[in-house]
Amino acid sequence: MNTFEQNIISIYGSRGQKWLRQLPTLVQQIAQAWDLNNLRPIETMTYNYVLSGFQKEKPVVLKLSLDEERLYKETAILKIFKNYGAVRVLNSDTHTLLLEQLIPGYSLKTYLPERKDEARLVMCQIMGRLHQAPLSQNSKTLFPSISDLLKILDKEWNIPTEYLVKARFLKDKLLNYSQSYVLLHWDLHHDNILLQDKEWVVIDPQGVIGPPVSETWAFIVDPASDTEYIASYFNYSLENVRQWYFVRLILAICWNLEDHLDPEHFLQLAERTFPLI
Repeated sequence: MNTFEQNIISIYGSRGQKWLRQLPTLVQQIAQAWDLNNLRPIETMTYNYVLSGFQKEKPVVLKLSLDEERLYKETAILKIFKNYGAVRVLNSDTHTLLLEQLIPGYSLKTYLPERKDEARLVMCQIMGRLHQAPLSQNSKTLFPSISDLLKILDKEWNIPTEYLVKARFLKDKLLNYSQSYVLLHWDLHHDNILLQDKEWVVIDPQGVIGPPVSETWAFIVDPASDTEYIASYFNYSLENVRQWYFVRLILAICWNLEDHLDPEHFLQLAERTFPLI
């Protein structure tokens, strides 16, 4: 069983097992309806079933998801980010999303570790561009606020007590700052930035309303040096960047535990970051 199948079954149980069995039939039906051909599953799936192929002769990517609400929001935010560096939506349905395929399509992760400084610069440039997208009243209604998502930290979790206590304290402190809020990608890591011709383009946004500094966490590889680079590039407080990073790490751990997934990667990063805050 691969990682994608394990994740679907862990999160959705018997419903997920049934969906996995139905996928070949679902893909065939969609291919006929949208005139798709040569569809092949990609190797790096985690929570969605993703295939590359063609619509007539145009390269496309087909994404199927059991999370109807999340896919609807992804479609909406991609349209908002359309002129700010996001992949283009070609068609969508309740559980299905059709996107342009990015060519050559390799991710910014291929720059690591040899071209680390270039990767950090690209990340910061892209984040700055995305955050120029307008924050409409409709967006504020459709996408959750970061303060609502962080309420999960107030529950009890099986993680080191000092981490949870610190994250709660920092969360309350950071949310009380006077700061502007923007529409965040919310999952802006290296594998979600792909090359199209000579331009880097983002995929898989989730959509959250929050301060720009809270976006930086997903592309931090080295907590010490990366946070220094980010703070310098955006003229942020280094303390602020590191505190938001730690809070987002603990949030990721809580979500992994909630979905019965292994949070070890985030726990290791939290251990490295705790002395910095």
